[in-house]
Amino acid sequence: MPKTILIVEDHIDNRELLADQLEFSGYTVLQAEDGENGERLAMEENPDLIILDLSLPGKSGLDVVQTLRQGENSRNIPIVALTAHAKPEDEQKALEAGCVVYIAKPVKPKDVLLKIEKFLR
Repeated sequence: MPKTILIVEDHIDNRELLADQLEFSGYTVLQAEDGENGERLAMEENPDLIILDLSLPGKSGLDVVQTLRQGENSRNIPIVALTAHAKPEDEQKALEAGCVVYIAKPVKPKDVLLKIEKFLR
């Protein structure tokens, strides 16, 4: 059974490019365009991994991480921060909030795939 990855990204081009690469690599992909929908999908679908943009309209990515880390079924889902904010303090905030990997944009989908595969074994 293929692993499921939830992509929470407000830019449709970025989301689709990443989704295409992940689906091509054999993963089942769920998509959300904002923090509220991403959080809801994570709680309902219990994906194996979440790729989360930290700069989202409405509820921020860091707020989503904090909520998911408090949920009984979602607290152990690996969350990969994907963001255009590339300052060291941004990375520290993401990791302290509970993200397992911090990836600064722009990214190549294959690079993201390499970084997440160890969490999906």
